[in-house]
Amino acid sequence: MAYIGFFQPKLLIPSDFKQRFTKQERHLILQHERAHLQAGDLHINLIALLS
Repeated sequence: MAYIGFFQPKLLIPSDFKQRFTKQERHLILQHERAHLQAGDLHINLIALLS
């Protein structure tokens, strides 16, 4: 999974996400990804990449 987009980030998930993971696993994965977004990791990683 990965976020794309700087101003309006969107989470890309695999097409088999629902089949591959249980409901609880999906919930935890999405919480984890939201935490990255809220922490600003996407923007920090871009700055680090450009440095």
